[in-house]
Amino acid sequence: MSLQPKPHVSFDDWLAGERANLEDRSEYLGGEVYAMTGASAAHNAIVVNVASELRTQMKGRPCQVYAADM
Repeated sequence: MSLQPKPHVSFDDWLAGERANLEDRSEYLGGEVYAMTGASAAHNAIVVNVASELRTQMKGRPCQVYAADM
């Protein structure tokens, strides 16, 4: 059995593909692309709880709280 060589992808090609595909996410590292899994329900619950608490604490201040990456 032979190993298939992994194709080298340029950063610009990866970025164009990442922007075009809004459903799947991947990570680019040294010319190789790795699929990223989605977050679990427990992870999302933690994110919402932390963001909610931060938003409460930031009311009246010149700050914005976001629950997801932008």
